[in-house]
Amino acid sequence: SERCTSVKEQFRHLCENFYSQQTHVNVRKKTAEQISELAKEMELIDILDFWKSSLPSEKVGAAIAIGIHLTISDKNQSDKMVINALREGLSDSHSRVKYRVIEAIGKSEKLINHFRAELTDISIQDNNSWVRDKARKTLILQG
Repeated sequence: SERCTSVKEQFRHLCENFYSQQTHVNVRKKTAEQISELAKEMELIDILDFWKSSLPSEKVGAAIAIGIHLTISDKNQSDKMVINALREGLSDSHSRVKYRVIEAIGKSEKLINHFRAELTDISIQDNNSWVRDKARKTLILQG
């Protein structure tokens, strides 16, 4: 449908804005909020399609959107495709992707437990201090 295409186009556009090097951190926060709002109008399957993109910007957006869908429905926390996407994301080469994946995992106690070993490794070994810190704080959330 035409509406569906426009939601996907909006999502793609927000992802590009979010990831742009020129984007100031305050703008990035606002854009993340807009992505979160738009995610509520999207089907999980479409979000997972964005996750499969080769563009880190679309992966970041998908990670934010997956986080929203984890809070919308408990069954999404057990979805095999979601769990596989999150697992992949924890070893993504882009710190921004990894950070947002950790943030998504942090929305679910069940997933924090599921990925405890990976989060622990990241909190100690990741080369990005923001990512290490996010992993550490996520583990503390669920002590």
